[in-house]
Amino acid sequence: MDAFEAADRRHEDKKTKILARFAPPPPTMRIVNDPSELEALRAAGVGFIINIRDDEEPKMHRAGCRALQAMVAGKQEFIKLFCDNRRDTLKWLNTDQGKPWNSCGHCLFADEP
Repeated sequence: MDAFEAADRRHEDKKTKILARFAPPPPTMRIVNDPSELEALRAAGVGFIINIRDDEEPKMHRAGCRALQAMVAGKQEFIKLFCDNRRDTLKWLNTDQGKPWNSCGHCLFADEP
């Protein structure tokens, strides 16, 4: 195993450990691994993106959130999940056995049905 494969393996192990804090994702949710896919979701503006890091609480964003532009251009070292509906997104976030989740400060949605 070369250094790149070892780094990929460490990243996958870290993702597995972080996701183990949650219930299995519903069928409406998927991991976003590619920056171009994240940009396409952001441009479409439909659904929600969850950004999960191990050093802070998960953050929920609208898919069209301007904060996602920085994530598209930045490192893909954190876990990003897409879900097309708010109900499934919130239900899944509330299964976290670690830190409580937070909403993005740029795309407020707490007062929506």
